[in-house]
Amino acid sequence: MKKIAILGGGVGAMTAAWSLTSRPGWRDDFEITVYQTGWRLGGKGASGRNAKRGERIEEHGLHIWMGFYDNAFRTMRECYRELGRPPGAPLATVDEAFRPHSLAMLCEFVGGRWIEWPVEMPLNSGVPGEGGALPTPWQYVQMLIQWLLQGLIGPRHEEAVEKILSRFLGGAPVPPAAPAVDFVRENAASKAAPPGDEGRRGLLAWLIEHLHLAHRQASAGPPAPASGDRGGLIAALEAFLGRLAAGVEGLLEKDDALRRLFLLADLAIAAVKGILRDGVLEKGFGAIDDVDFRAWLAKHGASPATLASAPVREIYDLCFAYENGDLARPNMAAGTAVQVALRIAFTYKGSVMYKMAAGMGDTVFGPLYEVLKRRGVKFAFFHTVEKLTLSSDGRSIAAIRVARQVDLAPGVPEYRPLRDVKGLPCWPSEPDFDQLAQGEELRRRRIDLESRWSGWTPVEVRDLRAGTDFDLVVLGISLGALPEICADLVAGNAGWRGLVENVGSVQTQAVQLWLRPDAAALGGAPGGVVAGTYAEPLDTWADMSELLPREDWPADGPKTILYLCGPKSGGEGPPPSDTAYPDREEERVLQTAKTWLESAAGPILPKAATAANPAGLDWSLLYPPAVSPGSGDEAVGRAALGEQYTKANIDPSERYVLSLAGSAKHRLRAGSSGFENLYLAGDWVDTPLNAGCVEAAAMAGLAASHAIAGGPPEIMGWDPDETAPVRPTTETENS
Repeated sequence: MKKIAILGGGVGAMTAAWSLTSRPGWRDDFEITVYQTGWRLGGKGASGRNAKRGERIEEHGLHIWMGFYDNAFRTMRECYRELGRPPGAPLATVDEAFRPHSLAMLCEFVGGRWIEWPVEMPLNSGVPGEGGALPTPWQYVQMLIQWLLQGLIGPRHEEAVEKILSRFLGGAPVPPAAPAVDFVRENAASKAAPPGDEGRRGLLAWLIEHLHLAHRQASAGPPAPASGDRGGLIAALEAFLGRLAAGVEGLLEKDDALRRLFLLADLAIAAVKGILRDGVLEKGFGAIDDVDFRAWLAKHGASPATLASAPVREIYDLCFAYENGDLARPNMAAGTAVQVALRIAFTYKGSVMYKMAAGMGDTVFGPLYEVLKRRGVKFAFFHTVEKLTLSSDGRSIAAIRVARQVDLAPGVPEYRPLRDVKGLPCWPSEPDFDQLAQGEELRRRRIDLESRWSGWTPVEVRDLRAGTDFDLVVLGISLGALPEICADLVAGNAGWRGLVENVGSVQTQAVQLWLRPDAAALGGAPGGVVAGTYAEPLDTWADMSELLPREDWPADGPKTILYLCGPKSGGEGPPPSDTAYPDREEERVLQTAKTWLESAAGPILPKAATAANPAGLDWSLLYPPAVSPGSGDEAVGRAALGEQYTKANIDPSERYVLSLAGSAKHRLRAGSSGFENLYLAGDWVDTPLNAGCVEAAAMAGLAASHAIAGGPPEIMGWDPDETAPVRPTTETENS
């Protein structure tokens, strides 16, 4: 029997544990122990319940699952089936735990004001996590052209198309192919024809003539690289775009419908041209991962307006894609960005998004913990991994140094991490001090055992030894912590140096607000809106009021919950001895939130502003009501926000993993760590989806299991046995 040490408790680590223990008879082959800092699982997705404040849910940020997260959803479907909660229990089924949400709100800043751009994606009959191959790059090209054509002849952009036709018929400057337009105008003006009807039909046919041609060419199959057909397809798309541009010329800032139609068409056509020209059909999306997304779009003709548009910006905001949190340095690999956008748009099942019916800890990591524990997985909470040490020949992991943070209290045989909140097992926002021998001291000193800067001295530091304490290691700790934990690996292996030097991470910040009025009284958008591309740095926000029934407030408690998040500037932070660093950074986030709410809350919550400051938030609307109505001075705002929840994600393992241009080739495969007994899991691992998201982490966890035990038999959208891309290096693998 082999002992497996799983390091970390995030999505990648837990998915690996799930897959390994889903094999019949796994206990005959493996003994699995999970080593986790602090009192809860979840990594960047951990959440907690604050018993002192209405059992409110406190997250690292806004977590929304996309409808294309097939591998992650399949894991959760299997987990909830095995969990077997009785009917009527909270979150009894996976469909109760994940609720479809189809409305997103992009925000545009046009003409000196913010404008909402609602995007509602239709529901479909698919079930996330159930079967289906991913489209090929060529099929995505076909989908994009079909999408453009349907948008122009269907109801989606009917208003914009009608304005273009009316403009041409009304005597607008004549675009290319003037004789065709003149003919249409003459017929439209004829008294014998229905007023404008024939002209509009004829002009619409002229407007989309070349798009029809492109559609016919695309329907014939993928063009060979040297056939010239690609040039013909590109020429047809450019001719269509030229006619469309003539119809909207001078109106992009004046007319929302026309601007949005043109931006989407220009974006789609630039993407198609880039896919055709840059070898994506032959080599996959990795062929364009060495260039930034915006630079790639510009190379293929996207206009400046498109490059600055909300749909393009949303890809960066969604992935916190700003180097070191600097908003002036957006950076996202083009191949990853295009793939993420296409998967969101074209491969979702059921709904484009799913909102969790409780915190991510309650919805995802609580059920996984319960079932894995039931299966026989051991959990060593309060164990911080400090260092991996190599064997004398440099070929394997010889030791894992772990710091045991606390002792259990007398009479407590095993730490019990979950607490019941209104019938639902949940992770608390702080450990259960009564179960810990040092609990009273931890409480008194307000020690955060999850923080690198806690100042807490562990009760024991020891080395787990290969062959005695473990045989195999699954490293599921996130990227930011690896330079320190894996210093020996980095020093002795070119691949590991490439990983830590090139695959970046970024600090993020999150704010949660509880308000006394409901959304209608605040003037907010209806339907639990999820919004992006808004005012920086808290560019993404969502109405999460549907979580209120899962919290435990009095009858006069809050009626609205808002989540906000965005990138945060900052690097690795000071040495652990600077124990004041977390408080300084939390204060920075609080002040950022205060400034943002004073300057940007008005446009999204117009009825929540004060008469003195239409752009700001009336602090008295926050719950609990700590200030008087209309108050707005510095001290009052600071006091009111102090009762809310802010989070500076500064710890190494909390930092969000970036998809920087040129970095994908430095990622390592789950089963190709360069060391015989080490396997990798997390969203920093090389998969077909090299983006910081739940699905990428789940794929890596499944790949780690596949490398160890030959299963699962299928990872949706990926064959993990396919040849890994060649890593250019001038050094030996293990020097």
